[in-house]
Formats: sequence, structure tokens, C-alpha cells
Amino acid sequence: MIRRFKHVSARTKILLFAFLFIILPSGILGYLGLRSIGNRGLSLKENYRSMARLMRDELEGELSGLEGRFVREILDQEWTQDIQAARLLLGRVQKRHPSIGETFIINSDGSLIHPQFYLETGISRRAEPGSMSALRNSIIERGEHYEFADLDYPMAARSYEEAVRRAASPEHRLYARLLLGRCYFKLKNYSKAGEQYRILSEQNQEVRSSDGTPLKIIGFFRLAETYASLGEGDNEVKTLLALFEELSLGPGGFESREFYLESVRAGLDRISQGRVLGRSEQDRWDGLKLEDKARSERIRRLEGARQALRSQLDLDASPNGKNNGSPGPDSAPASHLTTRDEDGTPHRLGYLFLPSKTALPGRRVLAFEIDKTYVLTELFPRLPGRGEAGESVRAGLYSETGPLTPLPDAPPPAQALAVENLSEYFPWWSLALFDTRGKTIDQLVRREMRLYGAVLLGIAVLILSGIVMTLRAATHEAETVRLRSDFVSNVSHELKTPLSLIRLFGETMESDQWTDDGKRREFSRIIARESRRLTYLIDNVLDFSKIDSGRREYILERGDLVKVISDTLEAYRFYLRDQGFEFDISLPPGPIFMSIDEDALGQALLNLLNNAEKYSGEQKYIGVKMALHGDQVLITVEDRGPGIPPSDLKHIFEKFYRGGHGPAREVQGCGLGLTIVKSTVESHGGHISVESELGRGSRFIITLPTGGKEDSLKGSFEVENG
Repeated sequence: MIRRFKHVSARTKILLFAFLFIILPSGILGYLGLRSIGNRGLSLKENYRSMARLMRDELEGELSGLEGRFVREILDQEWTQDIQAARLLLGRVQKRHPSIGETFIINSDGSLIHPQFYLETGISRRAEPGSMSALRNSIIERGEHYEFADLDYPMAARSYEEAVRRAASPEHRLYARLLLGRCYFKLKNYSKAGEQYRILSEQNQEVRSSDGTPLKIIGFFRLAETYASLGEGDNEVKTLLALFEELSLGPGGFESREFYLESVRAGLDRISQGRVLGRSEQDRWDGLKLEDKARSERIRRLEGARQALRSQLDLDASPNGKNNGSPGPDSAPASHLTTRDEDGTPHRLGYLFLPSKTALPGRRVLAFEIDKTYVLTELFPRLPGRGEAGESVRAGLYSETGPLTPLPDAPPPAQALAVENLSEYFPWWSLALFDTRGKTIDQLVRREMRLYGAVLLGIAVLILSGIVMTLRAATHEAETVRLRSDFVSNVSHELKTPLSLIRLFGETMESDQWTDDGKRREFSRIIARESRRLTYLIDNVLDFSKIDSGRREYILERGDLVKVISDTLEAYRFYLRDQGFEFDISLPPGPIFMSIDEDALGQALLNLLNNAEKYSGEQKYIGVKMALHGDQVLITVEDRGPGIPPSDLKHIFEKFYRGGHGPAREVQGCGLGLTIVKSTVESHGGHISVESELGRGSRFIITLPTGGKEDSLKGSFEVENG
């Protein structure tokens, strides 16, 4: 088999080795690479899911830590039954924990304690009968008799003034001032009435009237009426605004609150119709309306949370049970409950029972909510896992309604690389990872597939190009080897023929067989002819060797090109005549001077004549013409031989190439003549071309630059007139 393989052509060997050791391994590696990229989609999905789970766990771990610190501080406090103290303590704890949003306490009776307000069970609060009757004494009863039975307002006022002076407590004094202001107002003593109402509006004690309305609210309202009666519109506006602010931000839970709010709105609308409110007053009024709206929404949300917690928890149970506010070591710091607003917005409440050191009926529960704004703007942006995700991946939080964190173009969750739902604190939220370019995993895999395919295609093109170039090089090298072999064979044959003839006729002349002078002269001519032929062959081989190695040097000197052509033709004329050739020569009448290497150009013309002589066929004709066209000289060598096939025209100037088919192929030659001609002509700055038609002969045209038209013409003119 190895012996058979030795006889296989080089081209077949190259193709076989390329397939076995390049194409086949490359194809296998490419297939495995494509399969690997296909499996990369599953790997990417799992990696991104792990990354999303890690970030979710980090977020929930942070939330758990924040909640735990808040709960521990809550449990460390001493909570009393005093409402005002509980509000202040709750507010102080909340300020130390910016991550906690709404915080409130629900008592066993259902009342709600908030850092900013207090909501009792239901919406109304009336003063206890016993407490209101305690504020009434004999002096106040006597004043009311004067005021309502006798309509004696001055006597009633004196009785109320005495009640103010002799009040047994601040609550008695405030109540007496309310009655005194009312009496002054009926007397149209608005300045003294306003003084009493101003005192009521400035007090901070939780004193209420018989219908549960705080005396402070009544003081503000009556003071505004007093300013209206005095015609002091600016003071009336300021008082109404202060009343509205107190109604919005102050204590709630009394039945007449809506009445006073509507009265304030109506009063301000009435004033604004009569005159334009000042810029500061208008801004304050607009701000208070917004605050009241926000407070109302907050109260509605807290009412919903209170109802949900009361329906979920048993606040009437004894606080001495196991759920007394101190979680066990294995229990969570706080329990959680999800509530929804009227518009469907979900809220996640944490709650725990407050510890109590006193044996009171029922239990109190503290509820709180993680601040969403804090999570979105403070906690989530600084998660450690976000930095580990890399620059090509961004993370975002989504809710049921859309993105919660700022994301460019807000891509839908369907384009997410991975999505993980939060479980404990915001179960309706999800954490999603996105590619910074908006690509999905399938698109990323397809992009890698396209990139890998392009690289694989490029490698395949390079491999095929390399194989093709190797085949071309091998083919060219094989052809060169063949041509060199033919060249050696032809040169050997070409040299052997003249040497044999020279030896034959030389030995014949040495012998005494031929004494005829005519024969001896003929033998001498044959020896001279074959010597010239041998010299021509040797010169061609030496010139080609120098040209091929780049050592051929041309000595350009100013000379007459016409003379060079004429001398070369004259030397070859007799040989061609003896061969029976018709010789047609047309040269310019005068010299053409230019920079030339006379020997090289003569040798080039001799090569063309030799080709014409060898390939002339039966029509022995050779035509040589020379003409001056502008600043160029055209030398034409023409024969009427069989012509050159079109497929050979582009190769005939290549070294060792011998064209022709049939008889023309059998003509002896070395394949160097035209190569030497082309090199010589191009070294003189010219070029050579060929025109050939099968059956009608060939024409070789040499074009040489003269180096200046005026010099050439001048030389010709001087010769003609010399």
C-alpha cells in the first residue's frame, strides 16, 4: 500500500492530508463548539437564577436585620397606658429607625395610637358624663341662668369671670373661658371675646366639650368668627388656616371634625371671593389641603390595617399567655400580615404584642411597616450582590404594576435574564436581572452562536484558502520541475546537435578524403553556422541565469537603435536566405539615438528572429519593421506560421514555457527566448506585445521610449542632410 501511495500525485496527497488532519478535526471541533454554545443557554439561565436568588436573599437578610433591631428596641421600652407618653415614645423609636415606615399601637379596646394622632374606636368621642358635670359648678350654673333664662348677659359675664378666677383646675378654667368668650361675643365685645378664644386656641391640654370636640378646636373656630365680626380679614384667614392645620394634623376621633373642616373651607372660599389671598396664605392653604388629603388617606389605610389586625388577633385574651410580646428563641421576631387598600395596593405589616408589667385586661399590639422608599432608594442600591453582577447586568425590583427602581426604557419582566419573587416582606415584589443591552438569554446565545459561526466560517475560509494556495503552489512547483526537466532535456539536445555537427565536419576536414576546396569551404560555413548557433544557445542560458538570479546588468549608452537592428539582421540574413526564407525589412532612413544596451537588444531581436524561423511552417516569410511614433519606437517581427492558440498567449513569456500543439510542439527549443526578450525590453522602459491568428501567423511588437522626440528627429535630420 505504501508503494502504491508513492505513485499518487502531489495534489492528491495534499488533499488527503488536508482532509484527514485539518478539515476533519476542524469540523469535529466546530460541531462540538456549536453544541457547547447550545448548552450554554441552560448554564446561563442557572447562573443568572443563582445570582438573582443570592441578591434576593441578601435583600431579605438586610430587611430581617433591620426588623430585628427595631423589634428588640421596642421590647426593651417600658410602655405605659398613658396615650400621650406612648405617642412620644413611639415617635422617638421610629426616628431612630429610618427603615421603618408607618408604626402604630392598637389597644385592647380597638383605639389606635399613632406618633402624630390618636384614633379611638369608631369615629366619635364624647366626654364622659361624670367628667363634664365635674366642670360645672354653682357659679357656672348661675351664669348660665343669667345667660339663657334672664338674657342678662352682663350678669352672666360677671358670673363666668368669677368662675375663671375661682377655678379649681386648669380644665375648669378653660371651660369657664369658653363660656365667658361666648357671653362677650353676645355682648358684641369682640376684643374681650377674642382674648378668651385666643387663650383656648393656644392651650395644649386634651380637654373636650360635651360632644367630644377639643376645646382648642372650638377656640380656633370662635376666634375666626370674632375676627370676621371685627372686619379683620387677614387675622380671620390666619386663624382659619391654623384651625385647618390643627384639624389635619391634630387629634382626631371626634364627631364634629368634618363639620369644622367644611366650615373652614366655606370660610376661606367666601373670603377668596371678596379678595385675593396673599401669596404666602394661598401657598399655605394649598399645602394644608394636600396635607389633609394625605392624612385622610393615611387614616383610611390605618383604619383598614386596624380592622384586619383586630379580625386576625384576639386582643381580649390575657396578656400572661405565651404570646405576651416576648418571642421565644425559636420564633420569628415578629409575625406578618398582608393588607390591601381600597385601590388594591398591598401592604405587608409586621406586628408583635407589647409586654405589660401591669395586670390590665386585654392586650396591646404594635404594628409596623417596612418603608418602601427606604428599601428602593437606600437599601437596594447598596446591596453587595449588585456589584458582583458585573457591568453587563443590571438588577431591578418589580411590583404588580410595573418597575419600582429606575431602569432605562423599563424592559418588561419577560425580557429578564432571571426573576425571583421576594417571599417574606414584599411577596408581591420580584427581583429581576436584565442585560444592559436589553438582550434575553436566547438572544445572547444566538449572538454567541452567530459570532462563533462567523469565526468558524472565517477559519474554514482560511483553511480552504490555505489548501487552495498549497495546491496552486504544489501545482506550480510540479510544473516548474517539469519545465526545468524539459529545459535540461531541450538544452542538452540543442547543444548536442551543433557540437555533433562541428565535430563531424571538423574531423572530415582533418582527413584527406575531401580535397575539393568548394567542399571544404562548405564544411567551414557549416562549422561557423553551428558555432554561432552554439554561441546563441549559451548566451541565452547565461542571460537567463543572470535574469533569474537578479544579477543581469544592462549598460545603457547613447547609441543608434537603427544601426543595432540593421547589424543584427545583416548577420542573420545569409542564414535565413540559405534556409529559403523571404526576408522583408523596413527601417527608418536615418539613425535614432537613445540610451540602449546594444548587445542586449541585438540578442532580443535575434531571439524573435529565431522563433519566427522555427515556427514559420511551410510559408517561409519573416518581416521586420521599425518605425518612429512620437516619442516611441515600434519594432515589429512578423511570420506567417501556424499562429499561437489564444490559451497560450498569456503564458508564452513565462520561463520554460513552450506553447503550441501538434507539430509546433515538436519544434526544438529551451523556452527561454521570449522570457529574455521581455526582461530586456522592460529594462529599457518599454514593453512587448503579441498578435496572433491561427493559420495566419504571429506578430511581436516591441515598444521602446526614445527619451525625447526632438533628439530622435534631430539625429535623423542630420544624417539625411549630411
